[in-house]
Amino acid sequence: MAETNQIVIRANSPELFSELIMKVPVTPEYAELTFSAKGVMLPKDNDCDDESRYIKECFEKHIIPYSEINLSYNEHVNTFTPQSRRSELIHLSEGYSTLRNIASIEGLLSGGQIHMVNLDTKRFDLAEASFQHLKEYFMCNLSNRDYQAHAGELWLSAEERRGYNSGMYANNLIRFNNKDGVELITRKDKPSDEVLGWFYALAERFEPR
Repeated sequence: MAETNQIVIRANSPELFSELIMKVPVTPEYAELTFSAKGVMLPKDNDCDDESRYIKECFEKHIIPYSEINLSYNEHVNTFTPQSRRSELIHLSEGYSTLRNIASIEGLLSGGQIHMVNLDTKRFDLAEASFQHLKEYFMCNLSNRDYQAHAGELWLSAEERRGYNSGMYANNLIRFNNKDGVELITRKDKPSDEVLGWFYALAERFEPR
């Protein structure tokens, strides 16, 4: 099994996350990204006080609490579209608090903004086209509506495996989120000197002194 190595940037600003996406020196083989509206963070699990804080902040900023949409690049229309024709913006459940379910409905009926936008690019032959569309158009579209990168993975290189564990697997990837900062993870051949130099330069600029 190949050794896994990590280089970490202990910072988590929206500016850093945006630069990771916009300035990565190579076209990722695949990307999964999450954007949140107006910097509002989801509450901690099983924390009633934080849930109340979150819902109050959502209503103040005209956001639908707990809402999300999953988008995937559609080559037929050259943009990101819902992954399912029956894509739901909110999820209601008996397992959720009454406060959560009611707040989600009220936010939806009041025409609020979707809180979380999850999107993924295409693989194989469409990897470059989908990622370029993300950088050249969709990132600006999200930014103009006050969405900020919240978490994601950029697969710098990947391989397709066949047999029992068939599928696409990342060899080198960048993973980031608001809790852990940024990781450059290498599992096979190390990234190019260009990628390493770029990543170390980001660490120099963004890590707290």
